[in-house]
Amino acid sequence: MLYRKPPLLAQPTMADWIDHIASVGIYPPIGIARVGNSTEPNIGDGWYYGPEVPGRYDEPPGGFKDTTGAVKRQAARFRVFAFDANKTVLGEVNANNGFTLDWTVRVANKKASWYAFMGKCSIKLVHSNQVMQPFATQIYNLMYLLPDDRHLLIVDSGEQKINKVNQAPVPLAGQFFGSKDTGTDVYLGEARSDEEGRLVVLAGRGLSFSIATEGIKYPLILTDFDSPDWIDDTSDGWISVKVTHLPTAKSFSPSTRARVIGTTPKFANGIYAPTTLYDVMEEIYEQPKRTAAGAAYDVGPVDWYKDIWPLLVRPPLLSWVNGQANGGHGPNGPGNFYDPKWQEVLSDSSEDNKPQRKGILGRMRLPETNAKYDKARGGQAFPYFMPWLSGDGGRATPGDPTTFSSITELQYDRLVKWSDGYFTSNTSCKCGSLCQCSPPGDIEEVPLQDRPGQLTKASLEATIGAPLYPGIELSWNAEVSETYNLESPFTINEDVKQGDLTKYLSLPWQSDFYMCRSYWWPSARPDAIVSEVDYKRLQKAFQPSDLAKGLTKRVPWERGIHQNYTGMLFV
Repeated sequence: MLYRKPPLLAQPTMADWIDHIASVGIYPPIGIARVGNSTEPNIGDGWYYGPEVPGRYDEPPGGFKDTTGAVKRQAARFRVFAFDANKTVLGEVNANNGFTLDWTVRVANKKASWYAFMGKCSIKLVHSNQVMQPFATQIYNLMYLLPDDRHLLIVDSGEQKINKVNQAPVPLAGQFFGSKDTGTDVYLGEARSDEEGRLVVLAGRGLSFSIATEGIKYPLILTDFDSPDWIDDTSDGWISVKVTHLPTAKSFSPSTRARVIGTTPKFANGIYAPTTLYDVMEEIYEQPKRTAAGAAYDVGPVDWYKDIWPLLVRPPLLSWVNGQANGGHGPNGPGNFYDPKWQEVLSDSSEDNKPQRKGILGRMRLPETNAKYDKARGGQAFPYFMPWLSGDGGRATPGDPTTFSSITELQYDRLVKWSDGYFTSNTSCKCGSLCQCSPPGDIEEVPLQDRPGQLTKASLEATIGAPLYPGIELSWNAEVSETYNLESPFTINEDVKQGDLTKYLSLPWQSDFYMCRSYWWPSARPDAIVSEVDYKRLQKAFQPSDLAKGLTKRVPWERGIHQNYTGMLFV
């Protein structure tokens, strides 16, 4: 069933709700911007807006590359919504309804100043020994300084202001000194505004380089994750805003700041990780409820289209970018849940289909976040179980459960309830994300009360929530409750400073991005794909309805790229 656009309702005028504003908030609370090497300045030509409706993965006008073949940047756009004392959404606050929006943005890259990467499972050793990037610490004799005190290794944009409609880009940039006496300018992106005064943040150009040897920007990378005297243009930071209603001179500011993450490109549009950052954060906010309820905890209503189908469809999607997924869940695989026959069985809650539901549950790897599953997970540490991806403890190694990913406890609890037959199949299909219908084409088509939440989900569902070794958009810090303000959903703790979210990630990002293949992040960094040559050849040989089953050959996505310094890859 197709999503039907709701009838347009008369929107309350500003005069109806200006006196009822109790608070305002920035949405999404966490925005994702992606680097790209296109230098085209205009939207569509060199950059595009990231997803704003869950389940929408439309290709931007002209595609993801510009006319020269350079990768376009993904921009994160931020809006302000007004709420009454009951947290009811009153409307969006923007220039169209008489408001000025005074934005402040500050981003930083702290990777070079942070501890050497050793993974979540070794983090206590890192902190107890104060191990920082070894070569850099020898140069500066800064072994015992806290990372935030290593200013010469931090690129910080400082606070930048945006306060006009259609404001021209304001650079987000700083300097990196490394081992040198003079700093090198590093462009981390830019901030601007749209026609309604909403904030638009673009990430950097995807540039990484070394300042170690004059005239040699790209020497051999000597470590997998921590390269001394290297810097890249990824970043993260905070966003604040003050909104003023000009006719009444009333001003409001959110109680919490939003965050923006400037991260790597996503090279597999429309393909989702088994666990996304949205799933990870949803689990974080569910944990207090689970703890308080104890044995009486119930995951709540479960719907096939809203809760189960979005998870089960991800392996078939991954089959187009990963060889293991193609074997089990591709068009010719036994677990191709895209097959209408599978969908008919799995969406039916009758006892007749319970064995099939239980069979799928039995293949799912138990959540690593609950200690009660630790012993059983030890018996699941091999590729039979799903997802077949590496874990927070490193590359997938049979016998070591820390090296295999699992879904979140919330995802698993919903699957348990589904497998028992306690679920609905909402044929109205208003889940808005990855179901058998078309989600709304624009955020303005989403009911007003749902818009803040839908902007949040759309921003985070195209990310990697597992494995986090070290990760793509965020690292293992995404799994730590202290990272968040638990009083405000999907909100980062105010103690987390600019640059703190991404400092755990690989420096430069390209080294880890290249090395980690096969069992890592195929939804962002494809492993095995159908080549354009094979696709065009087979397109002529097969009827459209049979083409997918004919596309059996896969080639390495990174073919033709020079190997790293050891000539060794994670495979």
